[in-house]
Amino acid sequence: MPKITCLECGKPFDVLAPHLRRAHGMSSDDYREQFQLPQGYALVSSEVSESRQQLLLDMVADGRVQRPDQAELTAAARGAGRPDKTPEDKRRHRAIIQQRRPGDHARLPDGAKRADGRNADRAREYQQAYRALRAGDSGPMEQYRRKYG
Repeated sequence: MPKITCLECGKPFDVLAPHLRRAHGMSSDDYREQFQLPQGYALVSSEVSESRQQLLLDMVADGRVQRPDQAELTAAARGAGRPDKTPEDKRRHRAIIQQRRPGDHARLPDGAKRADGRNADRAREYQQAYRALRAGDSGPMEQYRRKYG
């Protein structure tokens, strides 16, 4: 009876995963990584693997499990494309877009502080006034100076 040996403690097992969890507190992926084993390296004995394979073949033969043709499924999935949005999804998406303006995703919420400790609202007001001043409109900058002096 060939068994699989734990490389951590040297004990033989039919199925290694439960032992790894209980005795060593590691997952199968952690075990494979620690001992540099390939992803497809079996962590069950060959006897268990063969019995599970035979069980699956018996289930397919009895009709309890259907094994679809993978190539046909892959081709169908690649040719399917994306489904159209439902009218409700389109309305909801439009409403979200109308609520947000370009650049709002990076905007700090009202009353927040910037990384340098300055008030985000005041910095935003200054930016808007400065841009207006550069565009030739001095009114917003005058309002800013009156407000914050």
